[in-house]
Amino acid sequence: MTEPRSGRTVLLDARAAVRCPVALDHSISGTEQDAASDVVLKWRDAANAHRRIVLDRVRAGLTPFVEITESDSAAARAATSAAIADGAPIILSPRLRDDLDGGRRGRADLLIEGSGGYLPVLIKRHRIAEVATNGRARSSSLERPTLDAAVIVHGRRLGKAARDDAMELAHLRRLMDATGIPGPPLGGLVDAEGVLWWVELDAPRGGGAGSLLERYDREFALRQRVVTRAELRRSDPAVPPVVVPLHKAECARCGFEQQCHGEMEASDSVSLVPGMQWRHALKHRAAGRGTRQSFALLDPVTAAVGHAFTSDDVAMSLSDLIVTARGVDPETPVPHLVGEHMEVRRALRRSGIDTAGALGALDEDTAAYGALGAGDVATLIDRARAGWSGHPYLRRGLTEAFVTRATVEVDLDMERGDHGVYLWGMVVTLRDAVPALQELDGTYLPFCSFDPLDGALEADLLRQLVDELQRIDRAVAEIGGTLAIYFYSHAEIDEVRRIATASGDEGLTAFAKDFASSDRSVDLRVVAEANLVLGHGFRLKKLATYAGFAWRDEDPSGSASMTWYDRAVGDPNGAVRDANAARILAYNEDDCRATLALRNWLESAPLRSIADWAAPEPARGSSPA
Repeated sequence: MTEPRSGRTVLLDARAAVRCPVALDHSISGTEQDAASDVVLKWRDAANAHRRIVLDRVRAGLTPFVEITESDSAAARAATSAAIADGAPIILSPRLRDDLDGGRRGRADLLIEGSGGYLPVLIKRHRIAEVATNGRARSSSLERPTLDAAVIVHGRRLGKAARDDAMELAHLRRLMDATGIPGPPLGGLVDAEGVLWWVELDAPRGGGAGSLLERYDREFALRQRVVTRAELRRSDPAVPPVVVPLHKAECARCGFEQQCHGEMEASDSVSLVPGMQWRHALKHRAAGRGTRQSFALLDPVTAAVGHAFTSDDVAMSLSDLIVTARGVDPETPVPHLVGEHMEVRRALRRSGIDTAGALGALDEDTAAYGALGAGDVATLIDRARAGWSGHPYLRRGLTEAFVTRATVEVDLDMERGDHGVYLWGMVVTLRDAVPALQELDGTYLPFCSFDPLDGALEADLLRQLVDELQRIDRAVAEIGGTLAIYFYSHAEIDEVRRIATASGDEGLTAFAKDFASSDRSVDLRVVAEANLVLGHGFRLKKLATYAGFAWRDEDPSGSASMTWYDRAVGDPNGAVRDANAARILAYNEDDCRATLALRNWLESAPLRSIADWAAPEPARGSSPA
């Protein structure tokens, strides 16, 4: 994303202001990053293919265009400038000049003439607009992608997932302004369906956050500071960086993930607490609780009470109330302390605090800390404690885990590729005798196809699954038994509903409705979250290890299976196709058996309540965190 230039040493592209600044620091200071995975390469190929399809549609449209085809950079920039000077309505694949003074570089997919200048447009392979009751957006078709042909679309607005895309447009607008390409603060994003959505870059956003351009300017200024410091660190590694790693969702897709994770583990970063948002982690660090262990030493009971005081309606300080309560008779009722502040009374009553003694027993430090407004601190403290101890706990108020069991249990898992679900797999377990089903006990049943997938084939695979589940259901009903169908997370319900709706098959639609609402359908992730406190996320691959379960594949993941599927369907070598098909089936079977192992463990494991947690004794020779 960077390259040396005269003027500023490093020029930043359109992704810079939304990319993690720590990753930018690593890339400038020379840290080696991991090679892109097969999955990332697949996504890149799909994005490039979508871009080609969109440009083909623009070429075939009603509006004249100029396409920049020169491979030489200088020639491409000159051709772009000439097209702008000629007033071309649309410029395909333009090459923008670098902003040497501002430290910017970048490319738009299209430049479209409008409002006395040119508007940058980027092509994205995901959803741009989201449903919003009072939303109002402008969009154009690719056949007439100009601003004057745009229509108002009510009930839509820029989606959260597209705000980073809009920041890229803000970068291009600043770059174009600096290099003499006039235009209003407006840009366009083409979505996965080929709809062009116009984005107002200077419009104020809710919550006093300022416009997209204002946000971009702040973020870009930070990246420039990061670059300046990183360049110094190349010659002197002792120079501290501007930013330090904090865990974010994007870490899993970053080539520096292992480097940063190692640094965060070494520093025991509070951002590693599951569910901790990075902006909250910044607040915790500023308050002196920058490590998981220091955070775990806060009092979760006080934090839970303090959480009720984060409402704007509550006008009193919990810390002040604790101090006041310690100076009066412990039996004094809380209303005598808070007077007519009814919102405070309600907050304390919800937390079970009814006397001065109970109020004074809370931790004053934690109460002050809770005023930061940095998430559900009580829940995060429990997770930090579980992470420190290194094993799972039961949630507060539980003495044992609860999971639904049945006469016949079906563990279900699906696999999908770019075009839909090609495999439904299930493992059947009989916990009591069912004569008509004895041959299925412990058996893995796949309903799959490695032929090119379309809607009809996808529906037929689901129909095969439904027929077998209904046969099992009838057999169970004949003996008066119970049936439960288990899966991990809601993807199976979502896909059943989607396929049934698209098929128009009344039988599949009826099954989908029952599957989504029946208490026989058990989402084991929901069960795990309702029972457990963990120091890590709720990935099945991690939880199943507590049950002693291991996948046979050396690299088991749903995203990796998508590349296996591509090879199983499209590789010219028959042996490669067969090997990848077998790999997918084994992986899907293991996913099914993992959920069985998980609920058996939940039911039998001797788990302690997180309420009984005590700080582990420090290792001999070590110092406390």
